[in-house]
Amino acid sequence: MKKLSLVLLVVILILSSFEQASALKLTVSSPRTSFYRYPGTIEDIKMTLKPHGSFIEAGIFITFSPKGSIYSSEKDTLEAVMEFELDQRAFINGMWLFLNDSVYVKARLLDKWTAGYIYEGIVQRMADPSILFKRDQGQFTIKIFPLLGNSTRTVKINCFLPAKWTDTLVSTVLPINFVEASFKKPEILKIYAYPDSNFNSIGFLDNKKIKFDDVFNPRFGEAKLGIIGFTDSTKASNFYFKHPFQDGIFANTYFGLKENFYQVMLNPKKFFAPKNSQKVAILIDYDKNKSYRSKAEIVATIKKVMKSYLTPLDSFNLFVSNTEIYPLSDTWISASEKNIDFFIKDFVAEVIGDKSNLANLLYTAAEWVNRTSVEAKILLISNTDQHGKQDTANKIGERVNKILKNNIQISVCTYTEKNWVTNWIASVPYTGNDYLYAGLVYPRRGYIVKIYDVGNTVESMINSVFKSMIGGYENLTLTISFFRGFAFDKIAYTGSQKDLSPNEIFVEFGKFEGNSFDNIKLPLPMKIDLTGYYRGIPYNSTFYITEDKYANFYDNRSMWAGLWIRNMELLRTKTLLNLYDIINKSLEYEVLSTYTAFLATEDDEKDTLLQDKDIIPVELIYFEGLARNKAIDLFWATASEQNNKGFFIERRILGEQSDWSSIGFIKGYGNSSVLREYNFTDRDIISGKTYQYVLRQVDIDGTSNVGSQIVTIHYDNFLNMTLQDNYPNPFDKETKIKFSIPERCRVILDITDIMGNKVLELINHTVEADDYEVIWDGTDINGSKLPNGFYICRLIAGSHVKTIKMMIRR
Repeated sequence: MKKLSLVLLVVILILSSFEQASALKLTVSSPRTSFYRYPGTIEDIKMTLKPHGSFIEAGIFITFSPKGSIYSSEKDTLEAVMEFELDQRAFINGMWLFLNDSVYVKARLLDKWTAGYIYEGIVQRMADPSILFKRDQGQFTIKIFPLLGNSTRTVKINCFLPAKWTDTLVSTVLPINFVEASFKKPEILKIYAYPDSNFNSIGFLDNKKIKFDDVFNPRFGEAKLGIIGFTDSTKASNFYFKHPFQDGIFANTYFGLKENFYQVMLNPKKFFAPKNSQKVAILIDYDKNKSYRSKAEIVATIKKVMKSYLTPLDSFNLFVSNTEIYPLSDTWISASEKNIDFFIKDFVAEVIGDKSNLANLLYTAAEWVNRTSVEAKILLISNTDQHGKQDTANKIGERVNKILKNNIQISVCTYTEKNWVTNWIASVPYTGNDYLYAGLVYPRRGYIVKIYDVGNTVESMINSVFKSMIGGYENLTLTISFFRGFAFDKIAYTGSQKDLSPNEIFVEFGKFEGNSFDNIKLPLPMKIDLTGYYRGIPYNSTFYITEDKYANFYDNRSMWAGLWIRNMELLRTKTLLNLYDIINKSLEYEVLSTYTAFLATEDDEKDTLLQDKDIIPVELIYFEGLARNKAIDLFWATASEQNNKGFFIERRILGEQSDWSSIGFIKGYGNSSVLREYNFTDRDIISGKTYQYVLRQVDIDGTSNVGSQIVTIHYDNFLNMTLQDNYPNPFDKETKIKFSIPERCRVILDITDIMGNKVLELINHTVEADDYEVIWDGTDINGSKLPNGFYICRLIAGSHVKTIKMMIRR
């Protein structure tokens, strides 16, 4: 992994701070002759979709043209710039620039300063660059050069979109808003989907008419093809895979070369059944002049939230404002989904009046609840403001409190959005009916949420009050362990997941050690202990996943990294050490961050696109390489094999127009349904050369298939330069620093603080190739003890730099 020195961190931070979020747009310009930007066009867009559990992977192929601009000649060398948006939890982990219909360049991930410097330099040289960077959460920019005035350019952006889970479906909203930036919209969008044994049937939630057919495409392989358009009848965006989630658990493990990762999706309601019942009377008071929401919208939202929080053990009733007020039912209604659908229909919105009748609504509902219940909850949902004056509010509050028993709670959702009044009472300003609501809610230990105070949507506001009134999942803790191992570095899907609403899914990613037996890595068993509170009652559940029900390969590694980077980027205060970690994690896992950028140039590795998915018959999990002293090691693994005789390892030297040649053969396992790992060492190498490797898999009958994954390794003796973590760390009196130098050169070993200021130089002279150990006592150049905190040890050998973090704690 390429480490970033602290010297660049301040520059990158400054550059990032100047980037401003902007609207979705696509423009073209001639960067060397004019600053004016013209509209551009998306000529074609295709999308591949693959399930990965809590995310859906999308490969987006976009073809740009200068239509809409003044340019039309092949002499016009233009730059296309598209600013686009994805879901804020989405992440990008790859970009490809096509040089023609089949030859492409895979982008490198660099720190943003370096990538921008190279890109701008190439634009001046009229070469072929493309750069993609992240402006903010969910906001991205891609630039391509050159786009000829009479031609098109195609890029592929690979991203992971967050998925929403229900009992039977896994869905995501596709980023089809790309086309809104186009001067002229493409007529259709082709979707190539790849269901698997876990996620099978596919479709669109918002357009059931769109069908998917089995196809074989030279680029995309065997897939399900669906075609959507951009008119009302053909438009769709809410895509789904079906998944049988009835048992409430989905678990998957990923074995990597250096690290192992897992993901777990868990539906708490499958394990925590409610033991107490609730009665809720819902009151709706409405004034058409006080809100932008229709009555139908309000009723639909209430219905949706009720389904999330209430169970058949609970019961409800409904009261709405009109000239005459009646309960929806003479008795409490069991809150099953069937009953909620049956009783709360479109007619409910139609009987709500256009003007407030709040006082009578409260009196009628209070009398009915008091007569039919010993204990219950009343929820008022209102946008009105005519009862906020002190005398009126006190009169209504006193009467309601006289009617109700002490153990009946009142809560309020208020969403007055326009034309509201302010009442000054005892020199305190109260908006609308807030003074009345305070008198109703606080004596009865209820809850009040105001849409104008916290910027809520109506749905989130009602959801918040239901969660407070009825209760959700609290202090949820998921403890995961593995055979001969343990889990660590856990990351929740949405930050802290200790408290969830009943309609939310617990999602966790993490790393793990263990699950190996006789050198065979086993995806399972996994032990899960779930503890927490539901509606204030403690629960615990322990279960084992002993069958590998979800054995397909899903990229848990990239998803873990995407969540880790996002969580770090969302820190309100970031130190330079935080930035250092974000950038280096981004580079290590090849996941875009706000401080890195994907850059593709004509000098990068080129290849011919065979298919978008791996064509090797065996299920290949990874194929990776690593340079070391006088050798390059190759590693790969399969999840399953069928009639696999083995693998030929083929190699070529990049830049020398050399053909692929076989350099070795590794025998396969024939038929296998467990993870199998392979390795091969290439010792016939020369320093300064860049080598490419590909696998040619051979069946028992002699049929061979060349894989599409290419490993590119630049061999340089200095790749074997190492700087080990110091020990001990943190330290008090002294610490040992060990490093290795592969050949004779000048070496600098120094210590800086986290601001990049040098405090001590330990070595600055020429050394021979060897292993070294230096002891540092935590003092500066004057021999004075340095204060507690973080410090950076930097090893410079020639043009190569490595760094480690150290901590003094006395």
